Amino acid sequence: MTLAHSKFIKSAAVLSVLGVALTGCADDNSDADDEEAEDADVETDENGGDDAEAGDDAEVGGDGEEITLSMFAGWEEGIVATHLWEILLEEEGYEVNIEESEAGVAYAGLANADYDVNLDAWLPITHESYWEEYGDDLEDLGTWNDEVYLTIAVNEDAPIESLEELADNADEFDNTIYGIEPGAGLTDATENEVIPTYGLEDMDFITSSTSAMIAELDSQMSA
Repeated sequence: MTLAHSKFIKSAAVLSVLGVALTGCADDNSDADDEEAEDADVETDENGGDDAEAGDDAEVGGDGEEITLSMFAGWEEGIVATHLWEILLEEEGYEVNIEESEAGVAYAGLANADYDVNLDAWLPITHESYWEEYGDDLEDLGTWNDEVYLTIAVNEDAPIESLEELADNADEFDNTIYGIEPGAGLTDATENEVIPTYGLEDMDFITSSTSAMIAELDSQMSA
């Protein structure tokens, strides 16, 4: 998790990401499994204010103070985490606002104090470029899941089982890779590392949004 102002939560973190996916034809069927890749971690909230069980004299931590949570549009894990913390913070007396944005906008907003908290930072690798640019003005509070992967997924009955085979079988997937948001770290890694490494330059890499990627996969799977 990335914070611009850590005074609100002493220790909390959440991150993850949706994978890029391919849809492929095996025999006469068009089927796809969309794998979501998440690298994230969480530590327990230790309350930003006084101990809630300290007695009747304990003050509510927020006392009406506003907090703006940055949330990546369409990233389900971040949506769940953000609304979870919205509930917890409101119980502590804060007034919570949630604003959706892409990753680049979110990091810039955190650095400029337009947002207070983001619960979906992918560090240290996927969002490395954003951290290099804005990290001096941010605080990383840790991870809640460190056993996840960024993936390019194909349907279970696809004619390939690895990226090494994709270039020679690109026509089985309409020569197209469907990605997520242009500003996502996963998109950058796919464009600048995966595509040149595995010789996929002749394939179309279509980016728009996570919801659009999922909708395309649903369409292909039901065709």
